[in-house]
Amino acid sequence: MTDILRITTMLFLSASAWLATAQDPITRFEAEDGILHGVSIATSTPGYSGSGYVTGFDSKSDYVELTLHVERGALYRLVVRYSSPSGQRTQDLFINAIGPHPVTFEITASNEWKEQEVGIYRLNGGANTIKLQSDWGYMDVDEFVLYDAEEPVYDIATSLVDAEANEDVVALYDFMRFHFGERVMSGQTNDGYDDVVDLTGVHPMIRTYDLAEYTEGYPYAWDNSIGGHAFGAVDNGLVEKAIAWHQETGGNGIVNWQWHWCSPSGGRPGVNTFYTENTSFDVREAVKAGTDEYALVIRDIDAVAVQLQKMSDAGVPILWRPLHEAGGAWFWWGAHGAGPCLALWDIIYDRLTNHHGLHNLIWVWSTPEEDWYPGNETVDIIGYDSYPGGFNYVSRTQMYDQLYRITEGKKMIAMTENGPIPDISTTFRHHAPWSMFMSWSDLVFEQNSDEHIQAMYAHWRVLTLDEEYNVLVREEVEEVEEPEEPVLDIRQESGALQLYPNPARDRVRVLGGRFVDLAVYDMTGRSVGEWPQQADTVDVSGLSDGHYMMVFQNGEIVERLQLIIRH
Repeated sequence: MTDILRITTMLFLSASAWLATAQDPITRFEAEDGILHGVSIATSTPGYSGSGYVTGFDSKSDYVELTLHVERGALYRLVVRYSSPSGQRTQDLFINAIGPHPVTFEITASNEWKEQEVGIYRLNGGANTIKLQSDWGYMDVDEFVLYDAEEPVYDIATSLVDAEANEDVVALYDFMRFHFGERVMSGQTNDGYDDVVDLTGVHPMIRTYDLAEYTEGYPYAWDNSIGGHAFGAVDNGLVEKAIAWHQETGGNGIVNWQWHWCSPSGGRPGVNTFYTENTSFDVREAVKAGTDEYALVIRDIDAVAVQLQKMSDAGVPILWRPLHEAGGAWFWWGAHGAGPCLALWDIIYDRLTNHHGLHNLIWVWSTPEEDWYPGNETVDIIGYDSYPGGFNYVSRTQMYDQLYRITEGKKMIAMTENGPIPDISTTFRHHAPWSMFMSWSDLVFEQNSDEHIQAMYAHWRVLTLDEEYNVLVREEVEEVEEPEEPVLDIRQESGALQLYPNPARDRVRVLGGRFVDLAVYDMTGRSVGEWPQQADTVDVSGLSDGHYMMVFQNGEIVERLQLIIRH
């Protein structure tokens, strides 16, 4: 292992985000006073503030939109007071027409109102539009509350939860801890890895493999006697390939293993039995010592232990992520609530660490619900699997902040799966410094433009491996912060500028008013051009695919609109 992975510098991070302390709000806005589309005002649920609340959100076109005024451009924490007794809901949030930012609202009791933090966002001085639009699920919205975004102090654990962790895995953890808050490790599943190298000219630092085929419940083993699929473990050679790749990189490549655990029994061959709907296996029985189900999970854990041991013997430290996305309940290990799943996590941890003596593992947990968290005692890194929709490069600050709260700032926070790669400059400006991203299979190309992938892999904060597998740490680039001076509200003064079409390819029309000067910035804040004295059509054919901020000015009046270019 190279010297760079043996950094043991003590790390004390202080990053701007929020701190869960008592705090007076900057402003409050009653939802019923906003612009309503497809929703209505109701008063039947007691306990609301103001004159009522907004109900509906049962069609994707339904929304409430409001205008909030702040004195200075800065980061703010947004809270929504809501009620959702029918279940957890996900809605889309737009800040100054930029989004959607998917936000999650947890289930409430009947006639109960809760406050849900929906993220940290940069607002302009002056007027800002906030729109909450339906994505999935009927719910009620009472009030929007805005707070200053305060600064927490990270106190990242200096050692792994396994007190006997070996030298190789300690070195990897120290390397990750050293860079957390300043750099982001790039990652890609084994599927698509070489294609990303071809596109970007560099190697993702993390390569992710899956242990799905190594247990007896794997439903795609081939049985020649029946000419079809059967249950049975298959050694597909991935472990040996992972070892070879790690050695080829001189130890600089980081091996990440997840486990789509095919159910130990139940289901039928030829279907993915890790899904709850495809198996009758009951995790509640599996965590009871002495049951048949318990014996089967021990069998499977022992089977993967054999493979993990091979990598330990070869000196390969591992990011180890079992039982992922448990809170979604779509996998059998999360089908019956947090209790059985957490008990299964403890069984896996104890069996691998104490019974098998495996000490080359960094334990990664990735589901964002607070009551599903195993605890800081058995988790090294907490993660979130981010799928906000194709070409949506938002920071996911709501989930980042939620993971921060769950771990009390004591664990590194990772994007353990993603479709779109978040815009790295924006994530740091919004104080969501994910320690890694890990793009999923072919979604990296289906949900990101080639230009965005190339830009993120070339970003100075993103850690990659060069052609010789050296760790590529680029020179720091000073990034331009978004302006914080008050911005006059052009919607009140001149009639609301709009861009059409958007996304655009070669030309875009400016509707709703005229302007004197136009400056265009990319999402890093870098100026990419100025167009003085323009008519109502702007030639954008020279801009590459991506997201841009169009800043229109007419005297003292300024309007900022986002434009997407797709050639």
